[in-house]
Amino acid sequence: MREKVLSYLEEYKMVSENDHVIAGVSGGADSVCLFRVLLELREKMGFTLSVVHVEHGIRGEDSLRDGEFVKNLAREFGVESVLVHCCVPQEAEKRGISTEEAARILRYEIFEGQAVLREREYGLKSSQVKIAVAHHREDLAETMVFHLCRGSGIDGLCGIPPVRGRIIRPLLCVTRREIETYLIGRRQVFCTDDTNQDREYSRNFIRHEILPKLCEVNKGALKHMWEFSRELSEASGYLKEETNRVFSESVRQGEGAVFCDVEKLFQNPYVIVKRVLKKALEEAAGSSKDIAREHVEELLDLAEGGVGRKASLPYGMEGVKTYGEIAIRKGRKECPGEGLVFGVLEENLARGEAGAIIATPKGKIFCRIREFSKKDAEIPKNKYTKWLDYDKIKNVLLFRTRRRGDFFILDGKGHRKYLKDYFINEKVPREFRDEIVLAAEGSHILWAVGYRISEEYKVTKDTREILELRFTEE
Repeated sequence: MREKVLSYLEEYKMVSENDHVIAGVSGGADSVCLFRVLLELREKMGFTLSVVHVEHGIRGEDSLRDGEFVKNLAREFGVESVLVHCCVPQEAEKRGISTEEAARILRYEIFEGQAVLREREYGLKSSQVKIAVAHHREDLAETMVFHLCRGSGIDGLCGIPPVRGRIIRPLLCVTRREIETYLIGRRQVFCTDDTNQDREYSRNFIRHEILPKLCEVNKGALKHMWEFSRELSEASGYLKEETNRVFSESVRQGEGAVFCDVEKLFQNPYVIVKRVLKKALEEAAGSSKDIAREHVEELLDLAEGGVGRKASLPYGMEGVKTYGEIAIRKGRKECPGEGLVFGVLEENLARGEAGAIIATPKGKIFCRIREFSKKDAEIPKNKYTKWLDYDKIKNVLLFRTRRRGDFFILDGKGHRKYLKDYFINEKVPREFRDEIVLAAEGSHILWAVGYRISEEYKVTKDTREILELRFTEE
């Protein structure tokens, strides 16, 4: 088995010379096997090794006994070990998740914390500290079945990756039987966790009931699932690359929403379209949790519907069909409503860098006044940074939402355009118009944030002072 694991480590480039590997050791057969195999390979591969054991605060004296066992095992082979205690039940209640999920999350958080400490202690780069965990083929098969039953897509059916960031899984290429044979051959004892037999846990039921039945259908079932996982991972990797490419070409973000260009998006295969929409939902929500197939289907329906059609989405979001786009509104504060004032720019605003900050529900506007010189020939073209001729502003400047009668000056001849008509021409969705922040002098709009400025306030060669307005989204 030693050579099999060595080959697997090399195939996936899990460890390099001069790396430090932290082995997560619970005391059970799998993790003890992992520790012993890494011990045998560390000199050949040129890495250093330490052990971390997490005591979950669930099994009382048995759990403490396991910790002592791991500490003594590491000491026997002259390897540094760290025991970390935590309270999983308390954390599960605090986070509103299952005990099983809380234990997993805490383990990896502790492993990561220990990895950062090793970086500092040994002066290593982040990429030089690896965390080895003891998943094997049955764990992979169990995860695939578990994800299948939960309705996961292609990515979930890939199971457990050999490498994810600094996490490595050297034993994914071996079976539980091979692990037991290896330990017997070395007369190595290990601890037994009785909770692993509890069929109340979904994964235990799959492990002890479902997988044996699959092996009755075909004794090579676990091997075939492992091979299928590798092939599926390759396909998943390609789909992710294509999804990211199409996402960058057809999706934009800003104005408190994520916008999907329907025409550009639907030029692609349907499988990519659905993945891009899912990614757009995740970007808008700031999380992939609870984003499901039905939400993607809602957006697909929107794409075929008329302008103004809406769909309710998780995290308090909604999808809106606009002019040629699907807009996914981010979960955010209430819409400000018509005519709400966010701030006033004082006439005695200090010159220079100090300026003023106007807070709005959409973000902050940084305002400052400074002299205009020939050095400032390059006027910003960024739609969220604008220069205005300050001397042309004669009255108080308000930052607010739209009001009836608001207008722009469109050209040097003084032609007006009402803001409402401008929004219609620019195909700004009706649902977004009341949310756009405006810089206004009376009914005259100097700047609609993210859109245009009024011609009358443009900087010219005769400008002496600039009012610089810079918007940053929250």
